[in-house]
Amino acid sequence: MIKKLIFNPLTSNFDFISNIPQLDADPASPNAEDVWVLRTTGAVSGGGTIKGWIGLGSTPILSPGSGGASTYALKYRTQEGTTVGVALS
Repeated sequence: MIKKLIFNPLTSNFDFISNIPQLDADPASPNAEDVWVLRTTGAVSGGGTIKGWIGLGSTPILSPGSGGASTYALKYRTQEGTTVGVALS
């Protein structure tokens, strides 16, 4: 888990601030009690159509393809060594 150490001027102490990282793939070996958000991007289909040319016609300008929407899941590594997750909407 990613933690930041930030000085708190009100208490004159350093505070640990934890963030939940967003990843594009599950970590290879997460530690027990690690939490992360997994982003899965859908495939882009079609690849677009040619809208024009740049320069002397060697580089096409393409319209965007369709698809590519992302989904998200909250994942947690248990103390028993299993990973559980739930879809976010």
